[in-house]
This record gives sequence, structure tokens and C-alpha cells, in this order.
Amino acid sequence: MQSANPAAVAAARAKLRQLEADRAARPHCTVSRSLLAMALRSLAGIFEQGGSGNSVVVAFDGRLLSFDCNGLKTVVAAAGTAWPVHYKLEISAIANALPIRLKLPEVEVGIWKSMLEIDRVRCPGVREVK
Repeated sequence: MQSANPAAVAAARAKLRQLEADRAARPHCTVSRSLLAMALRSLAGIFEQGGSGNSVVVAFDGRLLSFDCNGLKTVVAAAGTAWPVHYKLEISAIANALPIRLKLPEVEVGIWKSMLEIDRVRCPGVREVK
């Protein structure tokens, strides 16, 4: 059996550490599963009324996570560092992901590589709103 190249192993470990640091630095927050489930049910109802051509603006001010859809805002208490900007995505990107089965008592919501992540579900097409 061949041993791994020490330089390749060190490079892979460095790359993994950088990825972990990037994920930790991304905009994200944690929300109680029960509160987020209520918020997502509310959003699903709004989506049914609004059609698929509209967008959702997602923001976190350090205390409240908000989803603004067609002027109707769904807000839920959350914990974490305030996001520097708001993020926008098409309703269809998140509506297609609902309902989401939330497993953990605290659920992470965040932005990663142009996707809104809610627990393990990823919704593509996220853009910054200035």
C-alpha cells in the first residue's frame, strides 16, 4: 500500500481549512425550528397568492430574519451577526423548495455561493440588493 504524498495531504488540509473559514464568514443566522416552520408556512401562503414572476428579499439585522415578498413581510427572531446587505431571489427558487422538513431544534439560514440555504435545502439565484 502506498503512503499519501505529504505535500498533497498538507495542501488538501489547507484547502479544507480555507473552505471552513469561508463558510464561517458567510452571512448566516440560526432560527428556532418551530419559529422557522411557522414563517415558512406563512411564506408558502404568500407565494400561492403572488405568482411566480415576483421576487423575495431576505435580510437579517442581527435579531430578525425577514422575508419580504410582494410587500408582505414575514419576520422571525434569529441569532447571529447582521448581514451586510439584503439578498434577493425569485419566488420560484424558494417556492419549489417548500415545504422543508426541518430536523434540528436550531436551523441555520444563510447565503453560500449565490444560494439561500435553509437547513440542507439550497435555493439558487441569490443576488445582493444594495
